Amino acid sequence: MFVTTPLVLPSLLLALVLTVSAVFKLRDAVTSTDAFVSLRLPDRLRALKVPVLLPYAELLLAVALVVVPEPGYVVVTVVTVLLFVAYLAVIVRALGFEERVECGCFGRLGLGDVDRRTAVRNGVLVLVALVALGDAVAGHSVIERLVDFGVTEWGWLIGVAVAIVLTWLVVGRRSEAANATPTTSEPAQGDDQLDYERRPIPYGALLDRTTGESVPLFAVGGGRPALLVFVNLWCGPCVRTMEMLPSWAGRHSAIRTIAIPPGTGFDELPDLGPHVSWMEDPAATVARTFAVTYPSAVLFGVDGMLAGGPESGFDGISNFLDEISEQLAEAGVPASGAP
Repeated sequence: MFVTTPLVLPSLLLALVLTVSAVFKLRDAVTSTDAFVSLRLPDRLRALKVPVLLPYAELLLAVALVVVPEPGYVVVTVVTVLLFVAYLAVIVRALGFEERVECGCFGRLGLGDVDRRTAVRNGVLVLVALVALGDAVAGHSVIERLVDFGVTEWGWLIGVAVAIVLTWLVVGRRSEAANATPTTSEPAQGDDQLDYERRPIPYGALLDRTTGESVPLFAVGGGRPALLVFVNLWCGPCVRTMEMLPSWAGRHSAIRTIAIPPGTGFDELPDLGPHVSWMEDPAATVARTFAVTYPSAVLFGVDGMLAGGPESGFDGISNFLDEISEQLAEAGVPASGAP
């Protein structure tokens, strides 16, 4: 019995991975939905609520890996292999994108850039799933082994569980804390004045898509304050930011709202309504000048000085727009009404 006992581990590890993935997806459903956008998965999947349903499916599969006996266990392991193969295929496909892709494969816990390590991780999970499938085809299942476990086998399994917990406490918590770091920086204590320090608008230019002319940054507002919003078309938080802009810009026509994609050469850009202009940033020079991540926003004043920002992330930009709205109201600038 003990000779085949280690073969219980692949399914238990897969069940653990699926459970962790599901729990963190449920804790941060928005990040999971953003991942579907960033990974350029079909819009139909989001319309069918797949990002919402996926963590529940993962939980169900995790439970099935542990409690379903033969012969149903073969079906469960086949589904597991197919799921992890699909995950691997999505990651490998994303490696071919020109833009850097951020994936929340495990909710916010797994939030990070898709790279070869991500593909290797998913490849290892596929191999583990194949081992579980082979064990199932041989006529074994997790629940049947657990029922037959003696003191030695349970002690061995508990030791493995302790090792996993210790690894989590040493490595996992640090990674979770790093991923939970806010995308916008908070001022250091005693440095509040730095948030309001007025600095000149730096040198640089944006490309007017309508005229093809290069417009200096200090003139992009055309006599109005200018809100520059840097967005990547294949970024979940960027998509949510773009969805928010038309309504806000329509209420605040006193500010020219400009959306800026990374680089140039876009054949089509989303229509954000009459109150949001698209301008291009050749070689992402302006984005580099402000050291922004996508999405980010910065406000230019009419006096040639920076008036706010840059602020990064959907939440940071949303709060930034609320602050601008409040400041306009305090200054007696009426809202323009619905767009």
